[in-house]
Formats: sequence, structure tokens, C-alpha cells
Amino acid sequence: MFKLASGVTSLVAMIKEAIMHGSVHVRTASAFCFKYLLDFTPPEVIKKEVIKICGALIRVVNDKFAQELKLQIFFALRLIQLKGTQAAKGM
Repeated sequence: MFKLASGVTSLVAMIKEAIMHGSVHVRTASAFCFKYLLDFTPPEVIKKEVIKICGALIRVVNDKFAQELKLQIFFALRLIQLKGTQAAKGM
């Protein structure tokens, strides 16, 4: 599933909705899921979704939420910097 672009696209859409509209606990779990998705997906498959992931994470990190959520978001953004540097240059 992580090697197919269609599988990654569907997961990103689902996780993005959860991180944008869920409770604090759901948002924290969604940021953790983004970390796993970024960690296990090859860079060539995830590169089309990096901008969508970055946008959702940055929008949520600017709001007033718990530190646990912000920490998970920063870990996910760090993985984006490590794996998808070319695709994330727009951010």
C-alpha cells in the first residue's frame, strides 16, 4: 500500500481531514500517522503529496493546541525535510 501512489493519496486525504477537523487527541494521532506514512513510503511515491501534508501540518501547528500535538507535527515536518527536500521547496 505504501508503494502505490493511489494508496498513499487515499491515506493522505483521510489523515488530512482528521488532523484538520478532529479533537486534540485525534489530531495528535493523525500527526503520528503522517510520521509513519512519511517514514515507510518511498520518496518518489510521496513527492506528489508532500505539499498537501505540509500545508495541513503548518495550518494546525499555528493554532493553540497542546505541546504533544505540536511535537508530533514538528517530527513529521522534520521527516519531510529529510525525505522530500525537493518536493518541499515550495514550503
